[in-house]
Amino acid sequence: MVPDDPGVSARPGLDDTPRIEASGVWPISGHPNRLAAVDELDDIPDVRDGLTRLQRIVLVELQRARAELGRESVPTALLYGRVVERVSISEERFQEILRSLGAGPKV
Repeated sequence: MVPDDPGVSARPGLDDTPRIEASGVWPISGHPNRLAAVDELDDIPDVRDGLTRLQRIVLVELQRARAELGRESVPTALLYGRVVERVSISEERFQEILRSLGAGPKV
């Protein structure tokens, strides 16, 4: 399976689960599809659309969850669980990213 999203690529030979690739990211030992965050790179916006790496991960997982559930509304806890499977991120940082994307509770 090769996803259409340019920020996601399939890893042949491991399984059909897409893995988000980014420079400065390495697999956590013992789990080939789980990624560790690198703080310096997480906050640098991409020149193509201005999204940071973490924002892109959240949006990709949101799109996948919407497709699986067949509806626009996705519970925050479900989305957080999907994002945590891809990158190490605190709940507070996740909420900051949701607010920066225009979702989540307004402060």
